[in-house]
Amino acid sequence: MGGGGKNGGGGGGQQDPQLTAAQQSALNKEAVVTSSRVNAVEQFAPWGSTTFTKRGVDGDVLREGEEDIQGTPRSQTINLAPAQQELFDTNARLTNEIARSAEGLAGGLPNRAFSLADVPTGLPVAETLFQRRKALLDPELDEIDNRNLTTLTERGIPVGSEVWNLERDRFGRQRDESLRQLAGDAVLGSAAEEDRQLQRKLTERATGINEIAAAMQGSPATIAPSFIPQPAYNAQAGSIVNAQNANTASQNANRSSGGVGQALGGAGALVSALK
Repeated sequence: MGGGGKNGGGGGGQQDPQLTAAQQSALNKEAVVTSSRVNAVEQFAPWGSTTFTKRGVDGDVLREGEEDIQGTPRSQTINLAPAQQELFDTNARLTNEIARSAEGLAGGLPNRAFSLADVPTGLPVAETLFQRRKALLDPELDEIDNRNLTTLTERGIPVGSEVWNLERDRFGRQRDESLRQLAGDAVLGSAAEEDRQLQRKLTERATGINEIAAAMQGSPATIAPSFIPQPAYNAQAGSIVNAQNANTASQNANRSSGGVGQALGGAGALVSALK
């Protein structure tokens, strides 16, 4: 029967796969280069420009081992207009100064975990409240005592007499009652004082953190002029494999139709000869 195709392959002489791969790679590379060229659209605006340095043009020196593909972008450069550059530099300086200030505040941050042991509780709080309120009450009680002594003296009541002692006992009971009430109020008020002390400790602890957070949040946002987005054209390489498959299928179809025609012709001749 008939022999195979090129390189020993059957079915109509299919091309060497390595050659096909090389040709497809060349087409893919050409598509990438074309896409790169058409996407490198330079822009010029009142606030600045964005331009491209292309390979192998304008005396551009290629790095060692870098392929020279004519006209494709090698780098992109954004240049700001003088006013925009000044604004950008000022913004950067302010941001750096605020960051340095926040860094300085970091030295005052707590260096250990918060503990309730740092907050006065219980009897110490009640004792503190009692002494604080007693210090306010003592001058008032002393003034009442002095007035009573003056009244007793003006009435001519001798010191140590029954009336004198009764008046002194009555005032002593009043003082003791006032102090007992003061102590009770101090115990009842100790819970509220504990909460106040706790909130104060938490506020003191959070102050440094809040100051740093406020400094960082107060940093100006980086100002960068915007340009129109670059085009994103994507040139597609044709498929050599698909083209070869379509060509092979066409050749096979032609061969098949030709073979059938020859077979029919031979059969007709044989029938004519037998008649």
